[in-house]
Order: sequence, then C-alpha cells, then structure tokens
Amino acid sequence: MGHPVLTGSLPSGPHGGPLLAAEYFGGGDPANLWNSDLSGAAAELEQMKQDGFNAVGLVVPWGEFQEHLTPPRYNEAAFVRLRGLVALAARLGMKVILRLSYQLDVDPYDQLPYQRFASVFASGPVHAAWLEYISRIHQAVERFPNVEVAYLTWEDFWVPVQIAQAASTLAEREQLAVTLGFRSWLRTRYSLGKVARLYRTPFHSWSEVPTPPNATPPFKLVYQYVDWSLIHKLFIPAAKRFPGLNLEARVDVDALYNEGRIVGSYSHQSTYRLPGAKYVGLYYSPYMMDPSSAKIETAQEALDGLKSTLTSMRARAGGKSLYIFEFEFVSNSPEVASAPALPANQVGPFLEQSAPILRAYTRGYALWVYRDYALSPLYNPSFALASRGWSLAGGARAEPDASGGGSATIPTGGSVTQPLVVSDLVTPPGAQNLVVSLSAGASNSAATMRISVGNLPPRVVTVSGPSRSYQVTLPLAAVLSGPPTQPLTLAVTNGTAVVNQVEASAFTQLGDVYGVDGTPGIAAPAIRALNQEMTAPRAPLTPLSR
Repeated sequence: MGHPVLTGSLPSGPHGGPLLAAEYFGGGDPANLWNSDLSGAAAELEQMKQDGFNAVGLVVPWGEFQEHLTPPRYNEAAFVRLRGLVALAARLGMKVILRLSYQLDVDPYDQLPYQRFASVFASGPVHAAWLEYISRIHQAVERFPNVEVAYLTWEDFWVPVQIAQAASTLAEREQLAVTLGFRSWLRTRYSLGKVARLYRTPFHSWSEVPTPPNATPPFKLVYQYVDWSLIHKLFIPAAKRFPGLNLEARVDVDALYNEGRIVGSYSHQSTYRLPGAKYVGLYYSPYMMDPSSAKIETAQEALDGLKSTLTSMRARAGGKSLYIFEFEFVSNSPEVASAPALPANQVGPFLEQSAPILRAYTRGYALWVYRDYALSPLYNPSFALASRGWSLAGGARAEPDASGGGSATIPTGGSVTQPLVVSDLVTPPGAQNLVVSLSAGASNSAATMRISVGNLPPRVVTVSGPSRSYQVTLPLAAVLSGPPTQPLTLAVTNGTAVVNQVEASAFTQLGDVYGVDGTPGIAAPAIRALNQEMTAPRAPLTPLSR
C-alpha cells in the first residue's frame, strides 16, 4: 500500500500549468482498449507529447475489470495492463486521467453487462461490488504519483433515465419503480398525497406508484432521483475509497413535456457542488448553447457558445474552477448527427482562438478523439490475450507477444471464431456495409482465407507476403436482420495465414486530429497551436475562489 494517489486539488500539468490530455484507446476503441494491441502505446504517447499534451486519459470499464459481481471476481490481466500504461506515462513525464466505471466493454466474461448500471442504484450486493471495484482500482494505482485525476461521469449512470423513458406500459413502470429504487427514494422525499398531486393520479398505496410517463411534467422526479443517487449513493461513498475523486456533470438541461409540448426544463445544477470537490468537471461540443437550427456553425458562433457555457457553469457552480473532461470540437456520433457542427474550414480558427477562453475559465481539457477509431465489438482483436474470447479449431493457435500485441496462426483447415453481438454494432443512419478488416500475412506461400458472419455467403481473400491490411464488406441489413449473436469466422482453406488484428465495424468515430492509420488530420496543426498557447508562460490559471 502507498500514499493516497489523489488529494482533490485542482488539476495541473507536470510543471503546474494547465492539464492537457488526450485519450488513448490502444489498438482498438474505448470498449476494447484493455484487450487490444498495446504495442504502439509508447509511440502514441510520445506523439501526444510532441503535440503539446502533458497527460493521457484512460477509460477503466467496470465490467472488464470486475467481471463477476457476486462474489466479486477480477480480471487480473486488465490490472497488469493498467499499471503498465500508467508506469509508461510516468516514464515519459506524463500525468494520467482515469475515467472510472466506464460503461462500455465487450468482455464476454462480464457478468450482467447490460444490467449492472441499472442494478447499482437499487441492488445492495451490486452496489457493494461496485464500491469494492472502486477500491481495487485505487489500490492498483495509488503508488503512481502521476495519476492526477480520477472521475465518474453522469453519462455512464444515465441508464435508469433511458429505461424509464422507454417504458410504455403501466405494468413496466410499476416494476421499474421497484427495480430502479425510485419508489423507495420517493417515499423518503414526499408523502403519498403529494405524489398523487404531482402525478395528478389518485394512489391508495405506495405499491401503486410507478415511474412517471416520459412525456409528462412529473418525469422531472426521475431526473431528481438519478442526480441524488449520483451524488449520495455513488460519488460520496466512492470518494471515500478513491480520495480526490471528481465528477463530469451534465451540462445540458432536459426538456419537460406535457401532451407533446415542451412546458419547462430540468437543470442538473445539484451535481455542480460536490462535497469536498474543488472544481467542477464538464464536457463541451460546439453545438452546446447554440440556439440555431442551422447545420453549419461558424468558428465565432462556437467560440461564443464556449464562453457562454463556461461562464454559466462557473456561476452555477458557485465560482469553482472548471475542467473539461470531454472536449469534442467535432463529432460524427449518430447521437449528435443533426446538431449544429463546425465545417472543416472553421475547425482550425475555432481551436486557435479558444485558448484565451479556456485559460480564463478552466484548468485545461481532455480531448476524447485524438486518433480516429472504428467501433468494433470484437474482444481481444489482436490476440494479445492469446485465445481468450476466441474458439480455435483445426490446429490454429493464438499467442501474445512481448510488445503488447499478438497473433493467430491459422493453417490449412484451421479457423478462429468469435460470437459477434449484433446489438453492439454502432449503425448510423445510411450505413450499408459491415466492414471486416484484418491485418494478416502468410508465413510461406499465399494463403486462401474465407471470412464469414453468420449464414451470409463468405468472402474470400488471398493473403500473401508480410502483414498488411485486408477488408471485405458484408450487407449490414442482412446482419442486422439475422440472429442477435452470429459467429464471425476466419477459416483458411489453403496455406498458413498469420492474423494480428481483426475488426468488424459499420462506423468510424472521427476527431479530425489523426486518422485511424495515424495520418495527421485537418485539426492537428491547430491542436498544437492551442496547446502551445495554453502552456505559454503568460497563460494564467483560473484562481481557486471557493
């Protein structure tokens, strides 16, 4: 055991300036970082340093690190890799930001992968397991003084709201009132008569009280419950186990409806003043604070929105300092595809002119998409964990290597197979293809490989020479209309192929800084200029006012 890793002080870079971070997702994406190829970590972190970043962000999925809940059981390989990356950052003189309890993972050994983030609100054993997970992560990194920040985010605990919004029948809502812990919380805050008046529905006993319908004013009670839980049930007890913990708060307000009309809004301001926290975490994207319905946004409009957002947040947080945990100046995510966005020719001016605003209001920022990534639901895509998650047949073998990657050797008649969970695919509107990509080579002469998903006709590729990239496309509609889980198989019919990366994706997340292959994007020069301006000696840091 070492000293507590964090003190709760304001975030700062290695020399006391602003903390400027970029997220690292290994050879995969946020959901499979810890089982992906980590052999390129040193080079990518070095590139971050050259671009002016002094910290690296790492997501720490609850489900992958604590695979089993009752009783708790841990994935020790993930902990080894976590300590390895934190130590690497320390050797490079970089600090580390940890996003704890990240919701997404593709670990096939994750118990309750789609249920644990709802169960933690009301299930005693699940809540206790989650707190033990927080303690184990702290124990794993407490000896590393370069771990500067650890935080939770509202986004990973938004599941109860989503479930309550989707409930369409009274029976579903009555059940949810129990399973989400909503009714028990409601009883501590209101009398049954008060609830009946809020719902405008007579109730004879608490057993009749459901979660409110989504499109009605009393749905604000669900928001209140989740915000209260986020602070009192999650953040406060977790901060006792991980000193210095912070929270990324929800900036956007949520509309309240009545008969299809917006009749008000709900602000999550109660989460801005956390007990013991000296600063407030938030996120930012140019569409925020933009009242226009125009698809195209100018750099000046985005700058005005940035200043407005930060001014409002600091005022509502009682003057506390701010830190932007997710700075997304561009995003092609399906969730915000219809929101105002910066066109390519406005990205550079926005970034280059945002430094004075960021210096005045924040302690720095973390960039979510430093390198574009294809979202693929495959686990252990580079065989860095040997055959874990894969079924091998016909003499195929999988081996990790010392650098953090791995490979599968598939001889004639051999194959490797992994179940593809169709619901884990991100499928933006208009997407037509599922792209299966692999890096492979042939150990001797050319090898013939058949790539198949489910019952679709296989695609055939000829693998030859040293390792290089291959792609095949499959009709996405046929995959989505098939069984919920379908086998993805690489089978060699002639020769011997060596495969060291496999992806299956219908969507690539773009950030405009570096492409999937590492090619600099349009925003790379502006990011360097922004970071240089942020760390210039004249750049003042936000004073701690409260």
